Amino acid sequence: IAVGMAAAGRSTAAYVNELQKMAFQSNLTMQQGQILGGVATRSGLDIGTLSGGLDQLTQNLQDAAKGSGDAQRLFGALGVSFKTSTGQARDTGTVFTEIIERLSDFQDGSDKTMVISKLLGNELQGMARMSKAELKGLTEEAKRGLLTPEQLKSAQDYTKEINKLSASMTDLRNRIGTEAIPAMLQLTELMEKVVGKTFEGSGGGLSRFF
Repeated sequence: IAVGMAAAGRSTAAYVNELQKMAFQSNLTMQQGQILGGVATRSGLDIGTLSGGLDQLTQNLQDAAKGSGDAQRLFGALGVSFKTSTGQARDTGTVFTEIIERLSDFQDGSDKTMVISKLLGNELQGMARMSKAELKGLTEEAKRGLLTPEQLKSAQDYTKEINKLSASMTDLRNRIGTEAIPAMLQLTELMEKVVGKTFEGSGGGLSRFF
């Protein structure tokens, strides 16, 4: 039981660590990250793949807000707004959900494939094609599995402690290795002398072996 609990703890901490990185890179709240991550994993994607798609979308939003015609046309084709009233790029999490909802109104075809590829990346082709009902259902499931702020903090604290322990073990190995080097050098020099004397005693050559 203890081994299973430890494994579960490590798995949860690793999952939260991935969510935290994704949220930071794509400017999401941890709640948004959990929900989108939950939808992604329930549709067969891992967090790393989702994170890559969100990174691409974030870049497209920033480009469109700065006036890039190509990025603006992509959002315009879906009828999705890409900037706020102050001219800033809208938040990635909200826009991501809106894109999936709007895509469900379009028939599958080369144009739809192209829009998904350019806005989100090819690896999200499947997730981006789910229906509004599927998206709603998976979102509700993901919300029911949300970790509380306290649980998130516990997982983050666990990761910090593991990282500290790993760093301490590395320091210890380095100290032991440094202290052992002089003795190892002496042993190496002694072995070289022994081998040299043995070679001299054999007549200085290898002919006797043939």
